[in-house]
Amino acid sequence: MLPRISVITPNYNQADFIEQTILSVLNQNYPNLEFIVVDGASTDGSLEIISKYIDSIDIIISESDNGQAEAINKGLKLATGQIICWLNSDDMFTTNTLTEVGKFFSKTPFDFLYGDGFKFYQDGILKGLNKHIRVGSDVASELSYRDPFQQPSTFWSTAFQQSAGLLNEELDYAFDWEFFIKGLQNFTPIYFPRPLSIYRIHAGHKSGSGGKERALEIMEVVKNFAPPDYIAAFDFALAHYKMIRSLHHYTKRYTYIFVLLTHPTAIFRLRISRVKAAVRMLS
Repeated sequence: MLPRISVITPNYNQADFIEQTILSVLNQNYPNLEFIVVDGASTDGSLEIISKYIDSIDIIISESDNGQAEAINKGLKLATGQIICWLNSDDMFTTNTLTEVGKFFSKTPFDFLYGDGFKFYQDGILKGLNKHIRVGSDVASELSYRDPFQQPSTFWSTAFQQSAGLLNEELDYAFDWEFFIKGLQNFTPIYFPRPLSIYRIHAGHKSGSGGKERALEIMEVVKNFAPPDYIAAFDFALAHYKMIRSLHHYTKRYTYIFVLLTHPTAIFRLRISRVKAAVRMLS
């Protein structure tokens, strides 16, 4: 028998996308699914869309909350699956993702599994695999200064959940990254060589529109978990955040070079690879 998989979908005013997300879960036709949708008292018609699938969704909650992390935590507290994940209300699973993950778990029980994923832009273009994802066991050692995962392509066990605990509700942008850092202090991530999700990029996309507030949250996580030389590099990058953002749309890959060239003394006191990592995380 395939393991029970709990999928948690938080939603707040995502009526334009929530139905595609729901269908991407239900159309998996996974026989041992627990589907939990947590709506934050949306006012845009989201709940009416969600209610269309009331017979197929195991738990529907609609009430005010203090943000995405709290909404997901409500679902995590109710989840009973051997495998747990969350899928935001503007993202989607690829075909047969849950079956592939469930079959893999049956043969090789894991505590944390991550796979590849696509990026989907609002112009309707599905981009190739997200090249940001890093393969291999060294991923855990990199987590304190970079987030190498496509979040909807991650799945974990109840043991991982108990170790990581609930999401930090004080964070609005970096709570998933911090969650992974905490959990993977005790477990080894397993890479699954398959695109498991589609990560949607759009005008209201939270990570892309977080600005300086998001950068400050990233800095908070770095200060709590990263080595001192990385903290220094992030401090330098944050001090030049305005320049980084202005260059981002023109030369994302080489932004760190331009920042260093305008502040050459930093080259003598900071390792270039550290600055590169910091600039890319804050971009």
